[in-house]
Amino acid sequence: MNPTRIARPGVTTRLWGLLRVAVLSVGCLVWASAHGQVLRYGGDEAFAPFESTGADGQPQGFQIDLMNALGRELGREVQIELQPWPATVEAFRAGRAEVVAMVETRERRAFARFLPGHASPAFGVYLPQGMSAPRAIQDLQGRAHAVLDHAPMRESLERWLAGIDGPILELPDARAALLAVQRGQAEMALLPQAYADPLLAQGEA
Repeated sequence: MNPTRIARPGVTTRLWGLLRVAVLSVGCLVWASAHGQVLRYGGDEAFAPFESTGADGQPQGFQIDLMNALGRELGREVQIELQPWPATVEAFRAGRAEVVAMVETRERRAFARFLPGHASPAFGVYLPQGMSAPRAIQDLQGRAHAVLDHAPMRESLERWLAGIDGPILELPDARAALLAVQRGQAEMALLPQAYADPLLAQGEA
């Protein structure tokens, strides 16, 4: 049975209003504007509505509009390159991108300077069809859930699910987490909607 996201009004707000992870701009804009005419931005090619590659092959999304507005404000050309996320992080660390937008973690503070957050991607609870939805954090107690095996997710769980015991299945991507729910390996998946919703819409999970 394919998983479905909780859609009843109020459920996701009550539960996941506590679990929104801030997206932050990374890098030093002052440095970038002072040392070159081009401001190089790196992003995720598949993280709509924040940033993604459109059907026409062009970057689109909220972050793209924000960076273009910033370029106009600074009087600088903005060069945008969207790639698979691991390649974007590598480009940022290698100095090929001066600004990216990503969640702040302890590990990332070692190589990035974070500016105040400007957006929060929504999380969703993905359940088998017909399963009753959790209404509070405490409802996760003892229930097996699949999550992304990423540092931002681990740190979020540490902060907001402290004291909640239950088997946690860490998986490499949203598709694997949704398949774990479909196969009965987890009762639910806790995922960013930007990753999981397109998979469900395309029938890939």
